[in-house]
Amino acid sequence: MLDRKQLIIIDRLIQNPILTKDELTERYSLSDRQIDYSIDKLNQYLESNNKEKIDADGVYISVPSNTYEYLLKTRVSKNLTSLKSYVLSTKERQLFLILLLSTSNKYLSLIHLQELLQVSQSTASKDLKQLEYFLLSKKLRVSYDRKTGYRIVGREDAIRGCLIKSISDELIENKSELLNDFIDSNCKYGLKEVINLVTGLKEKFHIDFVENRLREFCYILTIVINRVSKRPNYVPTNVKKFSIKETNEYKFTEELLKDLGYTNSKTILYFSTVVLCLSIGDNKDLQVDDHIYKITEQLVNRFSIISGVNFSDNKKVISQIFTHFRSMYFRLQFKFPITNPLTKQVIKEYNAIFKLLSQTIDSFSKELGKVPDEEIAYLTIHLIGFIYEANQTKKNYLTAAIVCPNGIGSSALAYLQLTSIFPNIKFLMPFPYTDLNEHLDEIDMIFSTFYRSDLFTLNKPCFVINPVLSSEERYSIIQKVNSKFSANNFVSPTLDAVMKVVNNNVHNEITLKRIRKSLSEEVFQTHPVFDVKKLSLKDIIVPEFVQLNLNCNNYNEAINKSFQPFLNDKIISSKYLSAIIHEVEHGASFLIAPEISLPHANPKNGAKKIGIGITTLANPIKLMNQDEKVKYIFSLSAINSTDHLNALNDLMNFIKDAKFIKLLDDKSTEVEDVLKFIKQNSK
Repeated sequence: MLDRKQLIIIDRLIQNPILTKDELTERYSLSDRQIDYSIDKLNQYLESNNKEKIDADGVYISVPSNTYEYLLKTRVSKNLTSLKSYVLSTKERQLFLILLLSTSNKYLSLIHLQELLQVSQSTASKDLKQLEYFLLSKKLRVSYDRKTGYRIVGREDAIRGCLIKSISDELIENKSELLNDFIDSNCKYGLKEVINLVTGLKEKFHIDFVENRLREFCYILTIVINRVSKRPNYVPTNVKKFSIKETNEYKFTEELLKDLGYTNSKTILYFSTVVLCLSIGDNKDLQVDDHIYKITEQLVNRFSIISGVNFSDNKKVISQIFTHFRSMYFRLQFKFPITNPLTKQVIKEYNAIFKLLSQTIDSFSKELGKVPDEEIAYLTIHLIGFIYEANQTKKNYLTAAIVCPNGIGSSALAYLQLTSIFPNIKFLMPFPYTDLNEHLDEIDMIFSTFYRSDLFTLNKPCFVINPVLSSEERYSIIQKVNSKFSANNFVSPTLDAVMKVVNNNVHNEITLKRIRKSLSEEVFQTHPVFDVKKLSLKDIIVPEFVQLNLNCNNYNEAINKSFQPFLNDKIISSKYLSAIIHEVEHGASFLIAPEISLPHANPKNGAKKIGIGITTLANPIKLMNQDEKVKYIFSLSAINSTDHLNALNDLMNFIKDAKFIKLLDDKSTEVEDVLKFIKQNSK
């Protein structure tokens, strides 16, 4: 019987038949002992099927070609996670219990659970205690009585939220086998039946899902409908705010549930909210859609003001952001759980953009409430494609497809990064997995943002990537592509190739790891996809750019004075300042917070260098034709959409610091005091 660790290794070997133990250790947090044990078990499995063993002696793990073909064929054609032939991990048993104890209408005793999970009675009891601890933070608990057996009890919204989050978390890692097993043995309807119904009706009612959201909705519907049978009248608290019955989403859900035998109006309303939370917002059916579009417009414009980023096609940006923001808006309204596995990586790789966007969204807190980092990370992904521009000057030698089920933002980001990494490869625009067969004849390789064993049966080199690539992942994908296409003039020796030679002559594993690390850091270091200058505010600010307690009669005069040091140092041209004054005279305030202004113009108007200035006024001045006043002017010169972002993010952190504002307000503060504060408090 196989377990999760062995399946992880099988899937990784399908993607890369030769890999190091370190890769498994770092990627999946497996110890050397766990790897050796899992490979031993795999080899026993292979031996029982008369196949050659996996070679795991030394640093490298390699799969003989006939064994690779066998594993690939088996992974594609068989359900290796069937409960009859698969050992569930502790985490998988917890998922199974959440699904079962939330949806089952049958009496469930400890003996039933023991038989279903194929564990001892003591293990089943321990699993229930661990589940009880897990549920505490969600204000849920495990209950038992003689009539119904074990159940998860608590508020209905919390139970459904936990159930949906558990399903989504499993799907986001492309692990659907356990869900499939649960559906086959515990659900009223089969997944294929539901998918066929949903696919047909979504076309009829013009409901759009990105590929992975369609899959997620079908799993949620198939599993959660069992729960609805027990609690048919639950709807989210905020549902009364919206005329949902007027939408295509409601009509779609009404016919879908009718085909499944459900006509309760509250049940239809509930699943309509699920559709609103998961579908793409192309159609404006609700009156609130106009409101959501206006918020999207305000958000994009606000981000542009705060970040100093000038989008070349503002309407296009707003339109694309709306497709994601509409569902995000409803998720926030209905407290629908969100899963975003890229959150940490987005924050790490695009920290300045993420933080500036977070500050932008804070301006809408009355409307949106507290927005989770997962949602902000998704919006960041959508914006990145418009902020960075891929290298368009390239000569193509090969053609590649990008398969992405995650929607416009993720696919655009994957395209942007890959075209930057491989300027000599022609990339087709991203498309869903279902369209791949139509393009096979015109491509040489496949890049996919999700793992699926079928991809490796198409006789095309396939590379699985994250939509957001870290430095290490960028290096890794370069090496993998290089090793596959060594005859194509854009290839250099790979780290793996060098290490194979070293491995033949050095047999100490600790020494081998040290050599690999040194080569990786000193010889095979990859360049970042986007060459963003990590300038901090202290790198940019100089004494001449700080002006305190100026006396000005109006906003135009104040802006002219605040930008004068930039003109003196040839940071900007007079045309740049004229462009800002023109905007002010036509109603622009550049306000980013009460009494705080961040005036800037499009770089093409004459921004020559990056500059940030600090100007305070002796007395606040009223803006033209507006009630607001300005006391602090932070002048900005940005030469493009990216290089100033890190320094600007520093500035935003200082603006939020009450001590910094107090320092600026103090009439006795000198320029040197401001510079000293910035230097001492910069990270």
